[in-house]
Amino acid sequence: MKEPQPLDFEKPIMELQRRLQEIRDHSDEHALDFDAEVEAMEAKIETTRREIYGNLSAWQRVQIARHTQRPFALDYVERCFTNWNELHGD
Repeated sequence: MKEPQPLDFEKPIMELQRRLQEIRDHSDEHALDFDAEVEAMEAKIETTRREIYGNLSAWQRVQIARHTQRPFALDYVERCFTNWNELHGD
């Protein structure tokens, strides 16, 4: 799967997610318990996400709607149906 390409206004969320992954990796490597830090970081990510997406400008909404990694109709069809044939006509 491709690496997510954040939009400019999504970069703070991506940075927090990167830090969360670092905490989890450090916890796994050293067999330490960072559950409180992980929960706090997850809460901060959710708060930041709500704040950012709750105050989008019109242009930012257009950027989300036209994002290059947004799924297409064919992506949904391939996941919903196992045996289908695409019909073409003239």
